[in-house]
Amino acid sequence: MNAVTRRTSGPQSAIAIALSLVLLSLPLLAFGETGAQAETSASTSTEVNRLIEEARQAMALQQYPRAVQLYTKLLELPPHPYSSDALEYLGVARERRGQMAHAKKIYRKYIALYPKTKGAIRVQQRLTAILTAEQSPQKKLRLAKKAREEKQAWQVYGGLSQYYRRDTFKLNNNATRTTVSQLETSLDYNARLRSGETEIRTRFTGGYDYSFLNNNADNKLEIRNLYVDSRDFRSGLSARIGRQRQSSGGVLGRFDGLSAAMQVAPQYKLNLVAGYPVLTSALDTIDTSTYFFGASVDADIISDAWDISTYFIQQHNERTLDRQAVGAEVRYFTPGKSALALIDYDLYFAQLNTFLALASWTFENELTLNTTVDIRNSPTITTSNALIGQTASDIPALLNSYSKNEIKQLAQDRTADSKSYTMSLTLPVNERIQLGAEMTVSSLSATPASAGVEATPSSGNDTYYTVDMTLGDLFMKDDFSIITLRQSDTSTAQTNTVILNTRLPISRALRINPRLRADSSTYKRDNTRERSYNPAVRINYRWKKRYNFEAEFGWEHSGHEITSSLTDTQRSYYLDIGYRMDL
Repeated sequence: MNAVTRRTSGPQSAIAIALSLVLLSLPLLAFGETGAQAETSASTSTEVNRLIEEARQAMALQQYPRAVQLYTKLLELPPHPYSSDALEYLGVARERRGQMAHAKKIYRKYIALYPKTKGAIRVQQRLTAILTAEQSPQKKLRLAKKAREEKQAWQVYGGLSQYYRRDTFKLNNNATRTTVSQLETSLDYNARLRSGETEIRTRFTGGYDYSFLNNNADNKLEIRNLYVDSRDFRSGLSARIGRQRQSSGGVLGRFDGLSAAMQVAPQYKLNLVAGYPVLTSALDTIDTSTYFFGASVDADIISDAWDISTYFIQQHNERTLDRQAVGAEVRYFTPGKSALALIDYDLYFAQLNTFLALASWTFENELTLNTTVDIRNSPTITTSNALIGQTASDIPALLNSYSKNEIKQLAQDRTADSKSYTMSLTLPVNERIQLGAEMTVSSLSATPASAGVEATPSSGNDTYYTVDMTLGDLFMKDDFSIITLRQSDTSTAQTNTVILNTRLPISRALRINPRLRADSSTYKRDNTRERSYNPAVRINYRWKKRYNFEAEFGWEHSGHEITSSLTDTQRSYYLDIGYRMDL
């Protein structure tokens, strides 16, 4: 049993001392001779992989200003295996933003630098398409029949996976109980058709969980994404209809509906969205009792380093105003520095819903400082929050007992204030060693008693300290190990944690990942102690590039000292085994 812990009294713990030493030593180490590394250093490789993944996500979400920033930073790093890809997709991002002059210049540069690569053929086709579009219709080049057929062919990708999961539990000398025994099947299916300047994409992601317990009562079907997406790159129009997920424009996650965008000018993009929120992907029907609509504008009016978006969104629950908010997102990105600020203000409740600020600064010596300030309502304030703790299933039923103003007050009563502040430092000492330290302070406010719902107390300040060391080539070439020390000091307990995590590349196809976690907790309510140990091993085998087989086995033993002569002992085991097949 995993537990969280809090300090009660006594001297500063070893973990807190270690954190202080690391925080003090990192700036000193940063100005030493080990700051500059070779092009092939582990830190540079990690940075490249992170930026490539973020850039891919930005392209997939049509966040082209963000993609431009990320690919630009990739090209400013020392030469790496993704340099040519970064240059190509920088041109694609520019083209999709309507910045054709930039795109043509980048495509020509690519052809000059990488003339004999397969990518040069694609880039030449993109460049030709831009030049042809600028000519009169009489001068358009006609593709050969075979070339047109190849260009219009559907591209299919994705994956199918199945995993069997089993958890068992035993308390003291009681019989062993199986708490989980189920087969989880997931499908990610994507299809794309590109014809000239038009692209159509479809996507389905979902799955089915089959439980071997409780007479299959826990079986569930999940549909996480199911949509059709169409884009016209020449006009800048795009639309997506179906079940989808969005984290911008004030949308609160997954919904069934329509989103559309139009490039109204080179510097401005108008986005429209409307639909029905999906509270759980396990539902296989559309819940139309709650609906929303909204609009946002993405502006590129300062420079490529800035990305600004403002939005308005309104949501109704059974004809009752549920949420009405305005907000803004501001992103800043230059090599070595990035920042994000998000503000969401609810007009109906006249209060700040969310304030989120993140900043990252990487110095020339590769010391990276990250800070996060996250202040928000928990949960996001809506009129529907008034249903928490009530027997009424919807707002119309609640209106039989309370007025609209009373329901509005109940929603505010059920909404707490959440605050979290985080600061972290990472420093690559050399090609094999990286140090890290992080501190987080969080709190959750109290909520009052009302309408038969009991009050909840404030959590106070929960504090978390973490220091870690990442090591490469410790046991063999290209292995990867992390040693983590963590302390949590919360309202209920104090916990000290040690985690040892290693990834061993036995061969190009086989990887073994042994892990060990140990926790020592002291509970504040009665000053009792609990210790737990959790060894685990994960095995990954990749076959013929398309097939990935995984197995993980873990065991946990914990002892909770009730009295000096009485200890509750708990043992649990878990097994995950399955495969993934890439389409």
